[in-house]
Amino acid sequence: MSLGGPVGALVAMFLADRFGRKPVIAASSLASALFGAIYPLVPDGLPLMAVGFCLVTSLYVMITTGFALNVPELFPTNYRLRGVGVANTAGRLTTAFVQSIVVALFVWGGVQAVVGTLVAILVAQAVIVILFGFETRLQSLEQASGEITASDAPERHLDVAATPAAGAASVRG
Repeated sequence: MSLGGPVGALVAMFLADRFGRKPVIAASSLASALFGAIYPLVPDGLPLMAVGFCLVTSLYVMITTGFALNVPELFPTNYRLRGVGVANTAGRLTTAFVQSIVVALFVWGGVQAVVGTLVAILVAQAVIVILFGFETRLQSLEQASGEITASDAPERHLDVAATPAAGAASVRG
């Protein structure tokens, strides 16, 4: 089952570039909700491992596309590091609080309450991303973060002559 982690990250890389971040996040959220709802119902053995693998894979597609690919593209260059840091910190704090909520849900309604709540959150996430998410595919970082519009974007050419001070290629507008 845990092999779904690296598989999901690789799948996310290809799907996000091919179809865009927004549809991949929404589809993987719905797939995670589906496999998450099925998982507790599978008795054991090979079917359990297969559904678990699909669940972990879909979760990693969602997480990789969201946190590693999409979030950094949402912030202007001069605030990108801070924006990603705040977003990741908020995610980790939320994770810390969610654990106590999961325990309370389990005490209140058992596995069904926990799974039902998580499935509802994943479906709500998919709907929110579809309705309000920003698509950053095929945009420069400046365009995706709103620093410039497509009409303002200069055509960029890679200058293969190394700059003397940095020893690296430079980009000219």
